[in-house]
Amino acid sequence: MLVPCSSADIQCPWIGPRDEQANHIATCSFQQLRPIITSLQVELQKSTEIQNELRRELKKQSSRIYFLYAFINKGKLMCKKCKTSSKSCPYSLASRKKTGKKIFPCVCRNQYCSREDNRAGENEDDDEEDEEDNEDGENEDEEDSSDDDDN
Repeated sequence: MLVPCSSADIQCPWIGPRDEQANHIATCSFQQLRPIITSLQVELQKSTEIQNELRRELKKQSSRIYFLYAFINKGKLMCKKCKTSSKSCPYSLASRKKTGKKIFPCVCRNQYCSREDNRAGENEDDDEEDEEDNEDGENEDEEDSSDDDDN
């Protein structure tokens, strides 16, 4: 009757008669490597568990970021201007360089924008008709936002 090597689980290809198995095990290189392979398998299992935990945490953080983006922009992931053209986005990288203001992640195009610009942009989205009638509307919004920062 043919039997496999006791290290067949770690890929030893030997199959032979039962009476020769003891001789094979004494010289089997797979059997000699078993302690190292076992420790590597345990380490791999721990690493896999850590990786899975990190994936779950990443997924949780991603959902929180998605919520915060929507919260920053009144429940909308993109402002109206960005939906029509990325060049008209008040939160674009070019706008940030011009103002030199403090920045935070923008919901639009994963860029960064200043807090004051975002507030002005939100007000512009709500009252686009008022903006056309009154060019000073943005300045008033910026003054209001600076008052909020003082508190």
